[in-house]
Amino acid sequence: MHFMVGFAGGMPASVRSARARHLARLQGERRKLSARLAKLNKEIEGLSAKTKIAPSVEDLDHWIDEISEGLDDLSPLPADFARDDLYADHD
Repeated sequence: MHFMVGFAGGMPASVRSARARHLARLQGERRKLSARLAKLNKEIEGLSAKTKIAPSVEDLDHWIDEISEGLDDLSPLPADFARDDLYADHD
């Protein structure tokens, strides 16, 4: 009689009682887990906010050195280099 699966009226009282206890236990566990997840989310947000600190100049220099390792050295720009040199073809 699979048509009565969702219908508790056809089940013995002991089965309904056991299902109700099991359901209540699962709902309680879900509430506890939801509360724990909310707490973890707040903790993660707090830690994430603290780690969004701008890197120091030394850290940036070190990072640039790392990513440029093995590349050819570029010559410095001329002393008289200006913005106009980039946009010479624009009016």
